[in-house]
Amino acid sequence: MSSLIVLLRTNLINEIGINKIIKDKSKVRSFKSIFIAISIFIAIAALGFTSFVYSSVLADGLSKLGYMQLLLTIASILSTICAFFTSIYKAQGVLFSSKDYDILMSLPISSTTILASKIIKLLTLNYFFTAFILIPPTITYYIRVETPPLFFVYLFIGFIFTPLIPIMIASVVAFILSYIAIKFKYKNLILNIGTFIFFIGIMAISMKSNDIINRVAINSSSIVELIKNIYPPSFYFTNVLANGDIKSLIIFILLSVIPFVIFLVIFQKAFKKINSKLSESFKVSNYEITSLNTSSQIGALIKKEIKRYFSCSIYVLNTLFGVVLVTIFSVGCLLFGEDTIKILIESPIAQELIPLILIVVLSGAVSLSCTTNSSISIEGKNLWILKSSPLDVKDIFKGKIILNLLLLIPVIVINVIVLSMAFKLSIINFVWLLVIPIIYSVLISIMGLVINLYFPKLDWTSEVVVVKQSISSFLGILIGGLLVVIPTMLFLELKINNVNFYLFIVSVVLTSLIIILILILKTKGKELFSRL
Repeated sequence: MSSLIVLLRTNLINEIGINKIIKDKSKVRSFKSIFIAISIFIAIAALGFTSFVYSSVLADGLSKLGYMQLLLTIASILSTICAFFTSIYKAQGVLFSSKDYDILMSLPISSTTILASKIIKLLTLNYFFTAFILIPPTITYYIRVETPPLFFVYLFIGFIFTPLIPIMIASVVAFILSYIAIKFKYKNLILNIGTFIFFIGIMAISMKSNDIINRVAINSSSIVELIKNIYPPSFYFTNVLANGDIKSLIIFILLSVIPFVIFLVIFQKAFKKINSKLSESFKVSNYEITSLNTSSQIGALIKKEIKRYFSCSIYVLNTLFGVVLVTIFSVGCLLFGEDTIKILIESPIAQELIPLILIVVLSGAVSLSCTTNSSISIEGKNLWILKSSPLDVKDIFKGKIILNLLLLIPVIVINVIVLSMAFKLSIINFVWLLVIPIIYSVLISIMGLVINLYFPKLDWTSEVVVVKQSISSFLGILIGGLLVVIPTMLFLELKINNVNFYLFIVSVVLTSLIIILILILKTKGKELFSRL
């Protein structure tokens, strides 16, 4: 137990960076730390306030219908879904791709203790996100409805046990994908493909969710019975909060704990083996030099960036998922959306807005698919190798930017061609649909690198921290999204008639931003890189 406490405390210190904040005397870094802390506080306050507002609005509607108890059920189900997707994104990196695994295994700590620390880390992350979804609706319910005396005790117990099943399912998925991957030479490639197939499968199931719910509803006599048939733990948790039923509380705890414990017992036996296999590399025993290929410095850098990128499944998933979805959407429009497209094309208003909608959708996917906002941080402790190489800093920046462009521009071109065929776009609309997203891809690539230079995180133990939890990743997604949302909102608010002129202005503004960012990269960017 003492080893687990020490391990958890060390993880907390490393994640938050307490030592760096306390001991760092640099005013610039102190200002960054204060800025990050204030930003996090504002984000938490905004999320909490928004959740309370939505809960109040939903409670008003349910109260009129006489279904206030449904507010608790909705909160329980949504928090379960949130925990599931949070765990899906985090489980692979936390459990199987952690860079501190070799160090931990060399210490006098059992693999069970290491696994326990990883699971607790997953639980902590889930508690943070679940709190915003579960607590505001339940407090809203408490204010408006007469509740059992031990309401908050039941709420605390439910809050603790709600994420267990979603974490178990997500960990099982990560376990299966990793177990399959270790059977192959190209483990990371198999892991990337398997992860994408899984998420596409979830999307396919979600599209059929209405049919599934309708079938369950036919066999259910009421909404309460429907919830019980779909997800029993939510039914029992709701019954505990609404009626104080101790029997339901016991059933809820057993339904959450028993599968989780069984999973841990089975998983503990394979945890060490899978992590060891994933860290292995293959070498040819009878290797012979037949020929040597040479390339330019930038060419070598690009090859290095490509290998590093595809070696990290969470990096690939986080940056390519948006464009993969858009590609599926484009192909779907071409193959299966004929009737819907005909209806849209026949409407004069829709016909005028179709190119704009497609530009926004494609540009939005591009703005969320940025590798550069993590490209410096992902180097981690190996950054010194890059800095000590006889390379111009400008070429290092080019290699990282070109990687993002190589991933995005071919996908943009393919999607534009497919969408143009599906919606029969004119030449001018085809050009705008091609040009605007490409400009966005260049802008996002350079902007992400600038942000990462200002907010690097090199002392990470898991790639998940860099790709999904770092301030540079957050700012990259936020600013990238705003760069698409702001022109769209201006177009709607100003009620612009000359669409082509407006798109021209947008492209000029975006190009100007690219030029400004290039100048920043050439001056301040080099200085920031040299300090790392």
